Formats: sequence, C-alpha cells, structure tokens
Amino acid sequence: MVTKKQHYYPRCLIKHFSNEDGKLYAYIRLANKTNYVNYQAVCSENYTYEGSSGVDNKLENALSRLESIISPIIEKIFNTISVVNNKFVVDISEDEIESLYKYVRLQIDRTDTGRINFIRSAGNFNYIKRKYPFTLEEIKQCKNKEILEFNDRFKKSELLEKYFGSNSKPNDMNFHLVIGEDFITSDNPVVTFNDGKELYMPISQNLCLLFQHDSLNCSKEVIVQITKEKNKYINESQIETANYYVLSKKKFDIFTNIYINRRFHEKNWELKSRHFK
Repeated sequence: MVTKKQHYYPRCLIKHFSNEDGKLYAYIRLANKTNYVNYQAVCSENYTYEGSSGVDNKLENALSRLESIISPIIEKIFNTISVVNNKFVVDISEDEIESLYKYVRLQIDRTDTGRINFIRSAGNFNYIKRKYPFTLEEIKQCKNKEILEFNDRFKKSELLEKYFGSNSKPNDMNFHLVIGEDFITSDNPVVTFNDGKELYMPISQNLCLLFQHDSLNCSKEVIVQITKEKNKYINESQIETANYYVLSKKKFDIFTNIYINRRFHEKNWELKSRHFK
C-alpha cells in the first residue's frame, strides 16, 4: 500500500498538542487563518519524500521506522514524569537520551527548510545558514532541486538509518526536560540558539526537550523549569521559523495572534524581530 499523505512532523509527536477530541489550533499560513483541526491534518504534503524515480515510499518507510524508535521514549516520558519529595523526576536512560538527540537532529533535517540547508551544506564547509527563514517562493523553487536531491540521496538502502546512527550526542551536550506553560510548536519544531549550542523541541503544552552545551548548561538536574521570558522567547521562535503552520493545544491569546500577524504580514519584519539580531 502506497502512502500518499506524508508527514514531515510525525503524528506520534504532534498528537501530544491535541485535545481529547484529537484536535488542536492551527494557524495555517497558506489560508491565513486559524482553524481547530484534527492533528493528523497538519504538517503533511502529498508525496513529499518521493524521489526522481517515482513513488516507492522508500524514504517515507525509513522515516517511519525511526519514528517507531522515538515514539515509545516520548510516551515513557509522559508516563513516568512525577514529583518525588517535592522534586520532578522521570525514568529515562542514557541510551534513550542518545536516541532523542539523534531524532532531534533528524527532525531538523527532514522539513523543507532542513532538506534545503542539508544539501547546500553537504561538502561545503563554508556554508553558513542564513538568519532569515526561507520564503515560500524560495522553497517552491527548491522542490525539484535541493529537496528532490535530499530524497534521492536518502531513499538509498539503509542510508537514512546510517545517518541517524552517526549523529551521536556529543559529551558536551547536556539533556534536560524543560517544564513550561503553553508551549506552541510549528512545522519546524526544533529551534536552535547560540549557534546550535541550544536545541529546543517542545513535545507538549508543558514539556520541551532541550540539549544544551556545557558553556550554557543551566543545571545539573535532568528536569528544569523555565522562566516566563524564556518560555515566551521559545514560542516566538516557533512562529519565526514556521513556514506553513503554527500549532497550539489552546487558543492563541491576543499577544500570540498579534505576533503571528506581524511575523507573516509586516513588511521587513526580519529587520525588526529580536530573533534575527
């Protein structure tokens, strides 16, 4: 059976932002409106992982196999996080942390933006990712160039699995599970700060994965709580890096709606935003 609708942000992760009815709030950029939709209806595109040789689902199936590794770890986090002696604890092993890091790196690469950056940087050590997100027109122009080249490369037998395995967590990158309030996410759910020394990926309204370099490490504890200002900055970054969707379990408040509107409609917004300074 051929999978036509292919998600670049896995449903097994998006679902944790949905409510009991399986729906979430989605700002849909192409429609320029916010709808309350089923979580399975967002962050997908028909045949987005197919290559120049036609539809064979090879890359789609390889990605699904890796998602089957990460999904149980995420579920385990939700099932085991608790408070013991007034302290947050979670049952997670070093091997599971290693798998989370590898997946976060893969999630960066598997989106439209990630695939373009991956191909442009491959073998080009002087390539510098620009501060500003790609425009939709630029992405469209790359569909039959960098994005197609990425698909052709990684549909080869077990190449994606080998790449996934090669992205080992550096010893100087520390894992934290961040507790916050009203995290939102987007079609580019991993946001990076300080030249890649901090990787944030929200996994629910209240939890966010963080990998943080020694030079910035915030705590010796695995579970940390975040300031309201940092929480806000991460949410703003999700809006800044989004190409197609901004997603939330709760209705967007007035401040978030204003920020979304400014990000996508205000002229020369990238020159005004603090995220690109």
